[in-house]
Amino acid sequence: MNLKETVYKISRRPALVPVGRSFYFLCERLLGHTFKGFPEIRSAYVAGSMAEGDIVPGLSDIDCVITIDDLGAREEYKLMTELERKVRYRMPPFGKDKIGIHVFAYSSAEWSLLSGLFLGKKVGMPRALFRRVETPPVYEPGRRV
Repeated sequence: MNLKETVYKISRRPALVPVGRSFYFLCERLLGHTFKGFPEIRSAYVAGSMAEGDIVPGLSDIDCVITIDDLGAREEYKLMTELERKVRYRMPPFGKDKIGIHVFAYSSAEWSLLSGLFLGKKVGMPRALFRRVETPPVYEPGRRV
């Protein structure tokens, strides 16, 4: 039995649901710590069921949104590859056939446009893990992003 199945079975008992939830919040803290280790990452958020605390332990995945510096394609690929490597190293229970972690990366300009889509949702609004000094550019219609 893997860790995902164990968390799910433990959490099926109502008295032990907080144990399964605390496991997810521990993983959230580890992710925040991992993201802070990358100077290119300006801010990090959890979205979906993690943001609202509507977790089903053992079944829910962890959705994250990060805003990054405006990088070239090579630098962004290098950042995402290194980020994936560190996340897999720090959180081995979250492998391929285990609980999923999804990271969506946006530049500050893209986030200034798209954050309203996330923030306008009634459920699952992103919750900040951390924010560095971030001043997203103001979008002007007709201007390239």
